[in-house]
Amino acid sequence: MSSPITGAAKHDPFLVYANFSKHIKLNYPADWKAQEREDTTGFLVMFLSAAEGPGDPFLENLNVVIVDLPQIVSLDAYIEFNLAQMRQFPVQLLESARCTLGGMTAQRVLFSGPLPLPMGPFQGKYLSYSTLRGKRSYTATFTAQANKYEKFLPTVERMISSIEIS
Repeated sequence: MSSPITGAAKHDPFLVYANFSKHIKLNYPADWKAQEREDTTGFLVMFLSAAEGPGDPFLENLNVVIVDLPQIVSLDAYIEFNLAQMRQFPVQLLESARCTLGGMTAQRVLFSGPLPLPMGPFQGKYLSYSTLRGKRSYTATFTAQANKYEKFLPTVERMISSIEIS
């Protein structure tokens, strides 16, 4: 469910996305498209940037995945498990540090690797924020072509800082 809110300037209105059954709410740019699709992997919603023209081969995006875990685990154990999964792919860990997400202690992980695309692979950058609440994990991941990462980062940071987990 989305509704308009006022952005920092008249030219950048944001909308509100809320999923009350998953206890999450965040703001996203009005010119981005929200694609909600709950599935067994925990995928909840992806926010896609507007195409930068007809030749734009990849839409930068922020996706939110919420997983019900079989048991309560520590954030450190959860992050180590995720990093072990990442090591199975051709990616390079660039940074991993504590932060907050939705007012809770979280882990921020930045890594780079290929973006598989129908038009051929491009180098990508991924910025992931993960936190736990009880037996539920919340992860928001920004995916961008490496050469466009910095351009979209301020918008995505604004989206991530707006996340509320109730």
